[in-house]
Amino acid sequence: MWDLFVAMQPKGGMDKTLFPLFVKNDILPCYPNLQKETVCCPSTGHKLKGHVILKTDTGPGHLSKDEEHLKFREDLMEIGVYILLVLPNGTKSTQKMDLEMVVYGWLHPNEPECIV
Repeated sequence: MWDLFVAMQPKGGMDKTLFPLFVKNDILPCYPNLQKETVCCPSTGHKLKGHVILKTDTGPGHLSKDEEHLKFREDLMEIGVYILLVLPNGTKSTQKMDLEMVVYGWLHPNEPECIV
């Protein structure tokens, strides 16, 4: 499948140069059917092509205000990748929200467009 890799900065953590490289080289190849519009199989209703929501915290490099980083995020939106920012080090609250979304999905399996 894919080769194992390690990405590190001298001081540890993520920064504004590593984050775009990580998304471009390691996340996007996992979604070959990425596009803005969702296409579902007419017989099964399964998603064949569509957008991806990338959930990340607001740590260093993820929400940089420099022009290059803003352009990178705009380019992602153009191809159907939407960055959802969550609290830094908010694992506890993020896990709770993940669980709530799973329960919502069970209760409303035919209404994916309701989850925004």
